[in-house]
Amino acid sequence: MCSFFRRFIRNFVLIASPLSNLAKKDIPFEWTSECDTAMIQLKQALTTAHILVAPRLGLPFITETDSSGKAAADVLKQEQQELLRVIAYASRTLTIHESRYLAIELEALGIIFAVQKFRPYIDDAKCTVITDHAPLKALLHRKDLTGSPGQANVVCDTLSRIPPLHVSSITLNNRTTTTYPNIDVNLVKKEQDECRWIASYKQALENNETHADLNEYILLNQILYKLPIRIHQDPQIVPSEDSQVKQDLMKQLHESRFGTSHLGTQKTRAAMAKIAIWNQMSRDIASFAKMCPICQLRKDPQVHRCIEPLEKFETPTRLRNRPAGFDKERRRLKDCA
Repeated sequence: MCSFFRRFIRNFVLIASPLSNLAKKDIPFEWTSECDTAMIQLKQALTTAHILVAPRLGLPFITETDSSGKAAADVLKQEQQELLRVIAYASRTLTIHESRYLAIELEALGIIFAVQKFRPYIDDAKCTVITDHAPLKALLHRKDLTGSPGQANVVCDTLSRIPPLHVSSITLNNRTTTTYPNIDVNLVKKEQDECRWIASYKQALENNETHADLNEYILLNQILYKLPIRIHQDPQIVPSEDSQVKQDLMKQLHESRFGTSHLGTQKTRAAMAKIAIWNQMSRDIASFAKMCPICQLRKDPQVHRCIEPLEKFETPTRLRNRPAGFDKERRRLKDCA
């Protein structure tokens, strides 16, 4: 996929040289820190302005689609300055029911996903859909549906066939400790050791015991984490039932000062799910938000109630003196009656 866009990436050969060396013969496969750096630089290059361009309305679009048994991927392209440039990427995992589709149904699902995803761009515009499943072209009888071999459709094929992540060991990066709230690691260890079931799980993981309940947990630096459901999410801390860490996390996330102060219940829970997890977490966060005095003051309608001041009428100077326009409005009401 990176080689497909090498013409748009400056110094592509120099950046990708550590990765290219891995594909050479008679060289043992050894993933080093230089390979990590090269992979990060290539990912950044594929998602910057050198690759992605703004669409030009009025020109035709090209949509490449591909689906596998796990995901569907699409790429929206447009020819600009005699070069085929990328406008947007799109991909999503398949549901359990969608993964049971036949091959022709999966490819059709990829086309439907592309049309729905890129509709703001391709609506009322000429668009050519490229798929690597030729029977779809005959099935739909569309001239703007083009068949392409799977080897030529490298971009969508790569996006739709990313292998699942098999976690054997996890290294927490520095971004987790700087972006997320401050967590007292020693307090977490102490509270987990005092909790009976967490301590038993930690002991079982240290002894490399195999049990179905242990498959969802991992032990890092003597702290028990739960493996997340999503692939690209970090492990979640498992605090004990009566934990001070839970209160500290809820306070820091709810009263976050990073541009979104005093989040609501749903946003606080979404932020908490990236860090920690425990039983009845939604209920605890909702109770914490209801007990926040600042949030309750903001929700009180009398605090921010704004009463529009009335216009000051002229003080009467004689008997039966009325404000200007009073008699006219009264006559108009009589006519309407």
